[in-house]
Amino acid sequence: MLKIGVLGGGNGSFITAADLALKGFNVNLCESPKFESNINLAKRQSGINLEVSANFGLKGGFAKLNKIGTDIKELMTDRDIIFVVVPAFVQKIFAEWGSETFSPKQIIVLEPGNFGGSLEFAKILKDKGVKKFQKKCLTAWGG
Repeated sequence: MLKIGVLGGGNGSFITAADLALKGFNVNLCESPKFESNINLAKRQSGINLEVSANFGLKGGFAKLNKIGTDIKELMTDRDIIFVVVPAFVQKIFAEWGSETFSPKQIIVLEPGNFGGSLEFAKILKDKGVKKFQKKCLTAWGG
């Protein structure tokens, strides 16, 4: 089973984490320590109650998460796929924060996935020494 990490603590990251957990994936949710209050309720409940008011392909219910917290090394090191679900202007901060944790073996998905943000994210990882990841990203874009 794939191990999935979700970075962020807003509506998008909660929906992403809950949806994937309800589909049976092992999901960790990690928010910046600066915004830890965003995840306090989910942390106390060990998951997220996803309420779906219209059917957009999501299944509602209580999504039990594997781990929830602010320690990026503990929560993201063993993940196969990491979803970075934060506003585009914050992606740079999360790239810098995770640069010592992310591995070339991991798939990192940016939401939103604007092209410029992806290039900036990859450049930060390259500048921080995660060179194989940079090469892999550019190859995926055909660069």
